[in-house]
Amino acid sequence: MDIERFKKSRWMKAARRPEGRAKVRAGFGRWIGRVSSLGLVARARELWGFLNSAAVSHGDKALVVAALLYLISPIDVVPDFIPFAGWLDDLGVAAMVVNFVMRRLDAGADAARVAAEDDHGAAGREAGRVTG
Repeated sequence: MDIERFKKSRWMKAARRPEGRAKVRAGFGRWIGRVSSLGLVARARELWGFLNSAAVSHGDKALVVAALLYLISPIDVVPDFIPFAGWLDDLGVAAMVVNFVMRRLDAGADAARVAAEDDHGAAGREAGRVTG
């Protein structure tokens, strides 16, 4: 599954409903207690951090909620009760969404850095005109 297909999935539709975020907030802690894959838990915690970050847009937060709904649901592409394989697809979805959000945050940080450099350069040029 790629990010565009995931954006059109039932998980994304559920994430856009108010009860989707409520379900994630209610079920995330219980889910962490059931999962023994440290890699999956680490990715899930990254997603949780994005959900609670002011730096992440509302649209990207809906994507994060969809990924977390996918993770905490016992029924998905490969059901979680199947040892190892059940968490492997969850890890794939979590990694895909974490990477997508990280690229978007990095792009935003790069754009902000360029804007700040432009503003700093313009301020320096203005100061040169005033003193010169």
